[in-house]
Amino acid sequence: MPSIGSPFREDFLAQLRRLGYGNMTDQVAITTRAKERLILRMSALPPQRRAALSYGKSELIKQCSFNSMQCDIEKEFKLHIDPSFGNCYTFNAKPNATLASSRAGPSYGRWRRR
Repeated sequence: MPSIGSPFREDFLAQLRRLGYGNMTDQVAITTRAKERLILRMSALPPQRRAALSYGKSELIKQCSFNSMQCDIEKEFKLHIDPSFGNCYTFNAKPNATLASSRAGPSYGRWRRR
């Protein structure tokens, strides 16, 4: 919230009133309500629109290997659209072809580049 005396304060407070936050002064409560409204609006959109507003596979997953073999990112990651987090991708989501690893370490399981 802009500080007292800020030229933006009145505009900010007027906008809060227009959005239904007129009686709220607690920033945590305002933020929580805004997040709830955003989640509700996102969940009302068609799935294709929600997916388009979040990261795609190629933007989020740069590289993948399992048991020293390259993954096929397009085929081996399943999309789940969460209203809070957007696009989520699950590796090894096929119920009939579950991959198992019996060895530990970055060569045989999950590895993230930092």
